[in-house]
Amino acid sequence: MKRRGQKGVMFASTKFYTVSQLNVNPIRGEIKRYYGAGHVKNLSYERMINEEILETLKSSKWIDRGTRIVVVEFVLFNYNSLMFDNVKILAELPPVGGIVTSHQFQAVKLHSIWSDADYSVFIAAIIFYLMTTFYTFEEIGELITIGSVKYLKSVWNLLDISVLLMSYLSLIYNMFHHKYLNGILEKSKENPNHFWSIDKICFWNLLYIDMMGICVFLVWIKIFKYISINKTMLQFSTTLKRCAKDLCGFAVMFFIVFLAYAQLGLLIFGTSHPDFREFGISIITLMRMFLGDFEYELIEEANHILGPIYFLSYVLFVFFILLNMFLAIINDTYGTVKDEVNQGYSKFGPYLAKILQKCFWWRKKDPEHNILKHTNDSKGQLPLKDSNGHSSDTFYPMTNEGSLPEDDTLRLRISELIREYFEDLPFDGNRLQRVHLNAKENDDIRRTKSGIKTTTVKYDTDESVRSALLEILIYVIFLITTTIVATASRHLYMFYFNQTLEKLFTGREMETNYGVEVRFEELVTTADWWSFLQYKFLDDLHGEMLSSTENETFSLNNKTNGKDGLAKWQRVVLKDNILLGPPRLRQIRVKENTCHVNEAFLSLTNRITLLEDVLEQLIADMDLILRNIEGKQKRTSKKE
Repeated sequence: MKRRGQKGVMFASTKFYTVSQLNVNPIRGEIKRYYGAGHVKNLSYERMINEEILETLKSSKWIDRGTRIVVVEFVLFNYNSLMFDNVKILAELPPVGGIVTSHQFQAVKLHSIWSDADYSVFIAAIIFYLMTTFYTFEEIGELITIGSVKYLKSVWNLLDISVLLMSYLSLIYNMFHHKYLNGILEKSKENPNHFWSIDKICFWNLLYIDMMGICVFLVWIKIFKYISINKTMLQFSTTLKRCAKDLCGFAVMFFIVFLAYAQLGLLIFGTSHPDFREFGISIITLMRMFLGDFEYELIEEANHILGPIYFLSYVLFVFFILLNMFLAIINDTYGTVKDEVNQGYSKFGPYLAKILQKCFWWRKKDPEHNILKHTNDSKGQLPLKDSNGHSSDTFYPMTNEGSLPEDDTLRLRISELIREYFEDLPFDGNRLQRVHLNAKENDDIRRTKSGIKTTTVKYDTDESVRSALLEILIYVIFLITTTIVATASRHLYMFYFNQTLEKLFTGREMETNYGVEVRFEELVTTADWWSFLQYKFLDDLHGEMLSSTENETFSLNNKTNGKDGLAKWQRVVLKDNILLGPPRLRQIRVKENTCHVNEAFLSLTNRITLLEDVLEQLIADMDLILRNIEGKQKRTSKKE
């Protein structure tokens, strides 16, 4: 909710601050998105002072009917793992009454890839950006060679451009990440009583991580470009290209039906079924139903008549009709492509088999065991068998497997499998005999016999094979370095950091004013929220702070006190995390004079509020009386 022209406005002794003054981002709650500007009240490091502040805010009706969201926020820094955690605990107050609670915990590393202590990450980053530069010049050369129009028609070229752009953006971000956070850390040491927000860097860090995730995904996807040297992989890729238009037409029809069911579910079940309360959530629910994840009982409870009809029609139309249409499109296209795709002679199999056999037998000195024979294929021809049915110059020896040692037989079979995987020339009676044809003649015969369209992959010379293998090797290195650079922004401790704080502040049950134990998500009234702040939150915040004796052994590596002499132990949570400034409360309110309420209803709410105050005072007096009675009983028992 964006507010303008409210600078300097006071409400219940709290001043209004703009987004730029607070240095924060818009907040996304469970109900809606809020702009961020609002009235702020800073807390303290001392519990007694915080109790007084909260009691004053409660008595002055700081949270009223004009409040839309209250945010408790603070920043922790862990010196053991060098991580920040931006903590926000939210309570939204919708116009219908009550509160809706939520929380946000976001961990951020202090170091970037350039300042990380892990030298392997630093080296991988250097290789990654050097190879990014290499691929940039390669793409520029290809663009100049074939022209911009033809270049942009290729999906792989568009993928390369996306990867390169994201790589350069990641370089820019990593250059200022550590510098910005290190500056926040130094400022917090100089002025520990000021709240230092890291919302901006958390937002950019989240974008950076998402961007690198997409970048790694695209780099992995590009592997399909290189594995098309095999006939099976070529069939898969060709099938996707052929059926793309049919799938687009099917997608239009599918999403029409899908969105219609989502809108129908929202209108029928939106007021009673949690999975259909919003249009976007309805779409997700239908996707889950598509995968078999659904709760039929809730659908039937929401509408006893239309619920079963809705469910059965959706299952019938989507599962049994649309899904089978989708499979039929792919199946028919694959069957057609399988008959059409025909590879020419490829030396990938023989070349890899030769390398494998050399690796297996490079130590053998006995000529009788050296069954590897070099082939003379300078003219691109396959060897012929001799009069005895054996080949004398092929590296696929026509030797009876029974005459070979067991390990040599295994190696021979492995090399044969590699060759058969990459090469599709037909066998005759003996599976190790090849047809004596060159690549062009063999391709012509295949085209003549089939009489259909063929697709050919040409790796018919050793030079082309070596060039392709070198290109694949370079790309694998680029893939590995990209993965290392992307994963360097994450750490296993980040998950446990968030989980620990979530369990501490919102994961355990608390006792309300009425003696009822509830979880954080079950808070309903404003009184419950005040109870959470005054008891549960303060207990969690101050309960694990270091004592004055433990302060003597606690060292923060020149983590000295602030200029005001603030004790270090007053800023430490869970004995390992230091507060970067005291926590603060932020309230976002509706604009003044925008709520029009009937006078009778307003009078009634005032009476109810007055009655609540009387009941709270009565409960407090009864509590005091009970404590006095207990004290008297204890003193009497001691005298006896």
